[in-house]
Amino acid sequence: EEEEEDDGAKKKKKKKKKVSSKRATPGGPTVPDDEQRVVIARVQRKARKFVTTIAGVDTIPGLRLKDVSKALGRKYATGASVSTNASGKKEIVVQGDVQFGNVKDTVKDVLMQQFQIDEDKIFVLSP
Repeated sequence: EEEEEDDGAKKKKKKKKKVSSKRATPGGPTVPDDEQRVVIARVQRKARKFVTTIAGVDTIPGLRLKDVSKALGRKYATGASVSTNASGKKEIVVQGDVQFGNVKDTVKDVLMQQFQIDEDKIFVLSP
């Protein structure tokens, strides 16, 4: 749209973008209670380098992967991101051995305390 000013010059008005109301609900689609599980595993990258993967967070209602990833990154002062694994499912990848290494609170403890995930829904794959 165009609008005239006092000096006769024409000025364009910026159109506001509409925000989509089709935004995904936190936690994604509802998953039956017996299928809600979070799997924590340590994966070796190169030589003596490890990453900790947390899969299944998207099955827990009310949780967003990005929020959990950011919280874990801040907690352990390391890089944490959301990525897609080989089977096409989303998982959180935290740099370093934060599950089994020399850390005060393990990822399981953080998920239980900060995000109120039941202990029976969290499975830790031992290295």
